[in-house]
Amino acid sequence: MGADSNEDQLDHLTGARCLASFWIVCGHFAPRLEESVFTPVRHRGNAAVNFFIILSGFITHWVYAKRLLSPKPGQVARFYVRRIGRVVLTTWFAMVLGLVVVVVQLRGRFPEFGHLLRCFLFLETWRDPIDWCPNGQTWTVAALLPSWLLYPLTCRLVFATAEHGGLLLLSVLAVMLWSTALAPMIWCFVRQGYWLSNVQGIWSYIWPPSQIGDFALGAVAAETARRFVASGSSVLGRFSRPAADVALLLVLLICFMVPSGGARQASTFSFFSIFSGANAETGQNRLLLCE
Repeated sequence: MGADSNEDQLDHLTGARCLASFWIVCGHFAPRLEESVFTPVRHRGNAAVNFFIILSGFITHWVYAKRLLSPKPGQVARFYVRRIGRVVLTTWFAMVLGLVVVVVQLRGRFPEFGHLLRCFLFLETWRDPIDWCPNGQTWTVAALLPSWLLYPLTCRLVFATAEHGGLLLLSVLAVMLWSTALAPMIWCFVRQGYWLSNVQGIWSYIWPPSQIGDFALGAVAAETARRFVASGSSVLGRFSRPAADVALLLVLLICFMVPSGGARQASTFSFFSIFSGANAETGQNRLLLCE
């Protein structure tokens, strides 16, 4: 995470990332046998993906905020090289490997050139999130790229908010980001009789602008954490760890206990989709009736 000092190391996040990664892998590769107590949570791997999107914003701000806010010249260019450069090169390599597999599956036929070009330029998910690129899970890099490019501005916005209003105004900003990003989904959900289509879920999940709010929310959380640590409050420190544990348990209980719609959910707004997903079967029946 950060190599400059030990304070940048957040070892507890290693365990959280391991749990979220295992969750996602199970959602993609676990055998689909008879229904069990684990079925609802397996269908909700999008909650773990959502965690990684917010975590990207958190870690980016935690590691790079001080550098970008320093008066030294060239900090933005260094940020782009360090944060984006290596990730892009690795993603291109993964796409090439994925393309080899696709060509083998297609018995020597290549996918359409324009599609491949848009994939390597990270533009395909802007045009059609459902048209998968080679090594399809590289969509997360395409989805996060606008947030990384905008981060120097996000960093200054978050810092200015904290300087003028402290933790209170940061909390207001967090609520505004979350509610603004969620508003289109709520509008569709209510307008359609309290259900969301799979296509709408995918657009809210893979289309790059849909991730900007969650990434910024992670940056706000990181600034809040920095100021919380700097305050040295023993009262807050005493309750912060139990509160974090309780929050994690509540997330897992919701994912386990709320009835599942019977399919793997795809939506950035994971907790909203958990409850809307319970209406998925009814919504699909309505759609079939309309057609």
